[in-house]
Amino acid sequence: MLKNIRISLIVIAALILAMCKSGNGIGRYISEKDTTFPADIRSASAKINADPNNAELHYLRGNAFFYLDRWNDAEIDFKTAVQLDSSNPLYHFRLGECILKKDTSNSLHALGSLQKALQIKPNYHEAMYLLAKLHTARQDYDKAEELLRKLENEADFIEKSWIMRGIIKKEKGDTNTAIAMMNKALDNNPNSVDAASQIANMYLLQNKPEAEAYYKKVLAIDEFDHDAYYHLGLIAQRKKQLDQAEKLYNQTISLNRDHVLARYNLSVINMQRGNLEKALEYCTQALELNPNIANSLALKGFLLEMYGDKNQARQFYTQALKIEPGHPEATAGLRSTQ
Repeated sequence: MLKNIRISLIVIAALILAMCKSGNGIGRYISEKDTTFPADIRSASAKINADPNNAELHYLRGNAFFYLDRWNDAEIDFKTAVQLDSSNPLYHFRLGECILKKDTSNSLHALGSLQKALQIKPNYHEAMYLLAKLHTARQDYDKAEELLRKLENEADFIEKSWIMRGIIKKEKGDTNTAIAMMNKALDNNPNSVDAASQIANMYLLQNKPEAEAYYKKVLAIDEFDHDAYYHLGLIAQRKKQLDQAEKLYNQTISLNRDHVLARYNLSVINMQRGNLEKALEYCTQALELNPNIANSLALKGFLLEMYGDKNQARQFYTQALKIEPGHPEATAGLRSTQ
């Protein structure tokens, strides 16, 4: 009998200890001695284990996970912070931000967290801007613009709000207004790479000469912007300035070795010059980086056909058509190699 009582007491003691270790059932327990976690996480965990109902401590550990890009871990701690103190707008904001970092398709949960942050603190500019971005992604443009208009006079958000409003106008098909809004952002910050790039891209789509000047402006601000080099190469290629285009595409690759389109266009340039071996080399590199681009597959098929290897050419044409049914070059190539 006494033995059974002693066993029961041991079990109860073990349960109490487990409850203490898990923070009374709130949040996640991480031992400060668990070396599978970095030192800052273990240090934060030691404080949490000593004071498990302290919302700020869970928030701080969540932040540490957040900046390590460990979104799942961060979300657990932010949710715990909200559970312990639902009146703090910062906790709701960071939870919403974390959910979006982790999974943009889970936007409704993020939406609720950001709206809660603004409900508690109506002038919370960071939450306002992130919610506007989320509304834009969800194509709720009116809601996004309503929030962005509130930010256009806030020093830290003037540039961002004009750029985002410009993006909305672009998505709606109002390119001229979009460009005007991007220029507003540039007026506020002449070194805004985002604004200059957006304007350049829109002018390029319109095939307007102003695109070149804006891409050069981007490079004047940031000489390592590989995207600007690539698009300047595209403009040069359109002008039949193949030497200049080749130079710009190679500069693009030197800054971004995984740039598929630069390699694809170098393949096209070498094909136009009759350098089939080099063209095939660049096209193969492009396909190694991304084997699911129909244009690259069709181009390799054409190059193989020019080499006289019709059997292999047909295989690449067929692959291209699986990805993009009706692809004109692949269709024509398949017909010519029968």
